[in-house]
Amino acid sequence: MTGRADVLLSEQSEWPGDFGNWGRWDNERGTLNTITPQKVLEAVQTVSQGEVYACGAPMSPEFYPEILRTTHNFDEQGFKHEMLSADVFDTELGKFAAQDKFTLSIHSLENTHIDALSHVGHFGKAFNGVDFFDMVTVEGKAKRFDVTQLQGIVTRAILVDVPRLRGVEFLEPGDSVTREDLDAGASHAAPGDAVLVRTGRWRAPVVRPDSPGASGDIHGDWAAMNINAMRFFQDHDTSILGTDSTGDTFPLPYPKSPTVHILAEVYLGLPLMHSLQLEAVADACATAGRSDFLLMVAPLNMEGATGSPVSPLCVL
Repeated sequence: MTGRADVLLSEQSEWPGDFGNWGRWDNERGTLNTITPQKVLEAVQTVSQGEVYACGAPMSPEFYPEILRTTHNFDEQGFKHEMLSADVFDTELGKFAAQDKFTLSIHSLENTHIDALSHVGHFGKAFNGVDFFDMVTVEGKAKRFDVTQLQGIVTRAILVDVPRLRGVEFLEPGDSVTREDLDAGASHAAPGDAVLVRTGRWRAPVVRPDSPGASGDIHGDWAAMNINAMRFFQDHDTSILGTDSTGDTFPLPYPKSPTVHILAEVYLGLPLMHSLQLEAVADACATAGRSDFLLMVAPLNMEGATGSPVSPLCVL
């Protein structure tokens, strides 16, 4: 299926045209501006069971298949945990202490994280038409649209459990979430809502580039969003898109078109969350016969960062 986003490739000189939110707000929070105080109050009212689900994937090498750790150079590009000390530091008073250190590559395929709008650009431009290299350089840090603009996210979330909607355990690697899936699972999405999309990534087989029958894409084969679904988020004026996968389907369904990352972050100003662990909250929603709940996300308050590790809380 060819969606509006695919057609946009021929209209680059006129972008963002009627797709996007350039010039809409006088700050750098993008679509988080749709989360009003009233929206927060409405989100709190969705809580009826008092059940809390932390939706960050475990930061442990044992959680990930060996094939994934090998393929994506896990220790260097995912995260590394080191114990710096663990000993007695005051013998007389019997005080012991341990200190450790985490090193993370924020935009990896393993870590649950949120992208700031400074993460990507397109034809030299970032959100609102800001020059990419006026925003961030490799020698420095993000001077605009950094992760500090994403502080204090509290809103209603709608879970789109695509495998359950399709009657399968998980989406096959390389499959895509379409506009039709979103319409089926989140037609009631309202301005300011977050949309969380489950593909069943944690139950799906890992297909690395050299697997038999694989596409050969350097990222491996992944089920995630299709660009033809991105108009949904503008039509419903949503605040965040989160997935349990990579955000973009690999191999890219339309390799010459802009990616989901570009359409979301550069044109809509829509922050993306990746590698969410949605299995438990999806099971709870299926049991309770509901799809909406309170979502709370707290990125690190790190000036100049293009993203942050997160462990979002979903409260039913």
